[in-house]
Amino acid sequence: MPAIKYVEESQAAGAAKEAYAQIKGQFRVSKIPNTFKVMANKPEFLKALLAMDDAVFKDDKLDSKTKHLIAVAVSAASGCQYCLHAHSAIAQLLGATNEEVAEAVTVAAVMGAYNNVNKAMGMQNDIVPKKR
Repeated sequence: MPAIKYVEESQAAGAAKEAYAQIKGQFRVSKIPNTFKVMANKPEFLKALLAMDDAVFKDDKLDSKTKHLIAVAVSAASGCQYCLHAHSAIAQLLGATNEEVAEAVTVAAVMGAYNNVNKAMGMQNDIVPKKR
């Protein structure tokens, strides 16, 4: 149980109720995920986050499946099991295989090792990407 109470759908009013309707359409779900039930305690924040999510996860230079695999890797690196499971499920709905999800997690694991060594050693940057 989180430290902050859930705003159940039956209790949602005003901006929270509007956000819940948006969530059902945007994520094509029949029930409100727990993360949004907690965020609904501050509906303005929830609506702003939903707008950012909509802007970021739609197909653009990267397709949505790839973006959700990136989210899998970031969630694994951050240690957020909730997000890891959610974005794995979404990536799979978008066509990702179990092997692709596992590969995203292994990328996060190896980058975590590199990042930790570089931070611990105070590594000086000597590799710069080309400007295009």
